[in-house]
Amino acid sequence: MLLFAGESVPPAAHRVSGEKTQAHDHYLKGSVFCGTCGSRLILSNAKSGTGVIYPYFICSGRHKKRTSCDRKAMYVPDVEAAVEDHYRLMEIPEHIVGALRELIHSEFDRLYATAKTERKAQLAERDRLHDERSKLLQAPYAGAMPLDLLKTEQDRIARQVAFLDARIEASSIEYEQARAHLDDCLALAGDAHAIYTSLDDSLRRIANQASFERLTITDVGGIDAEPGEPFDFLFNPAVHATALAMQGAGGIQAGQTGNVASLNNELLVEAMERCGNSRPRVERLVSAWNQGIRGHADPEGEDDDPLIGASAEPKQRPRTRLTDEEVDAMRTVRERGIGVNAVARQFGVHRGTVWAKTR
Repeated sequence: MLLFAGESVPPAAHRVSGEKTQAHDHYLKGSVFCGTCGSRLILSNAKSGTGVIYPYFICSGRHKKRTSCDRKAMYVPDVEAAVEDHYRLMEIPEHIVGALRELIHSEFDRLYATAKTERKAQLAERDRLHDERSKLLQAPYAGAMPLDLLKTEQDRIARQVAFLDARIEASSIEYEQARAHLDDCLALAGDAHAIYTSLDDSLRRIANQASFERLTITDVGGIDAEPGEPFDFLFNPAVHATALAMQGAGGIQAGQTGNVASLNNELLVEAMERCGNSRPRVERLVSAWNQGIRGHADPEGEDDDPLIGASAEPKQRPRTRLTDEEVDAMRTVRERGIGVNAVARQFGVHRGTVWAKTR
């Protein structure tokens, strides 16, 4: 007997015929969590006395006795339907999408203009430090500076140059690409339900991973979602209100967005840098939607996740230890607000190394 979302499961389905719980693949696996104890949900098939198999999500905390959770098994089609309904509820209305796009474009234009001005000043300061370093190298030969003082000055200049290099690297963010990525995210958020329900299972998995940090199944069977970046920004009601208010006030001019309540797009740009892994997923979803793909988007032989086998880490430097001066410079630029990825690229190390050396 086939069951559809919303129908009750026959009592016989709850009688497992002495079989162990087994793991099975499902596109929601890894994205859904228990609303009672917060543990990840795992998939289990229950076989009725008549041999009919019913798929359930069960709480891993209860199953492995790690928590005192008493959450009962959740019928998979019911959870699937709840997630689909949540995509309908989270859709951003078209008029708000337009206001958000205008606001974001204006802010990116402002940030880009500011970055160009700052970059020019930083390049000039770096050139000055390089000249100062060259002059210092000549000082011992002229007897003008003892060697211990020379080392101190060279270390100071090295830290300042490293800081400027990291700032210059950070200012070279591709604003047009970041803005295009946000446009793609807005397109998904504005037609979320239609896009999600048109996708096959592998693309639904990617959609959930791109859109949410986690989907918590509440005790009443609803969804309590934690959006991922940048959707946490795009779904923020305060940002919606800001965008509509500024649009209603006659549009957004360059420079007007810098002190807007609830709008910190500097953090949004930083999120683009930290979470670049979401871009391939979003691009693939938009491409599938634009091509009208319905359930057969993956060419044969391709991975169902565009990030499988790909690396988002910076190119690694040879296996040599960081010097004390490099570690000091790393800590200095992190204290001044430079992003982890920018520092990792500058020093040619893994971002985990940056975290370990600067925390």
